[in-house]
Amino acid sequence: MTASDQISDRFEILDLMNRYALAVDRRDWDLYRSVFAPDARIDYRDSGGEVGALEPIVEWLSAVLAPFAGLQHNMGNHLVEFDADGDTARACTYFLAVHTSLDGRGEEVLLRVGGFYQDRLVRRDPGWRIAERVELSTWMDGPYPEDIPRPPWYGKTTRNLPSIPG
Repeated sequence: MTASDQISDRFEILDLMNRYALAVDRRDWDLYRSVFAPDARIDYRDSGGEVGALEPIVEWLSAVLAPFAGLQHNMGNHLVEFDADGDTARACTYFLAVHTSLDGRGEEVLLRVGGFYQDRLVRRDPGWRIAERVELSTWMDGPYPEDIPRPPWYGKTTRNLPSIPG
């Protein structure tokens, strides 16, 4: 893999992370599917969610995000390491997610969550896709939905630490 190829791949993977955020914020489930390999494994357990294959996760995510009036996922620090074959990689990407809901008076209430995604990536036709994603949060601000279990780190001083998956 040449340095030029690696730079091109890094930009493609960064674009993939941004398409993920756009897909979730728009609730565009076809776009969401397009960032993952068909056999992807997705793990949202840290935020009270589920772990599983793409289609069950799409169904769950669609339902859990439905109550929110607005969403904004901001992708931040991003580090990718390529495996020796050049067609697989591992990445850690920070996120800041803002979820807007309405209170009983019609006022907007914000739930902000910060954390990172640990990804295993594969190059497939037509390009890079997420083969495995683990979402891990490190902080939260705002009212947490009552019907969703609190993350295991909530209310404790120990938190998830960002890293590239091994």
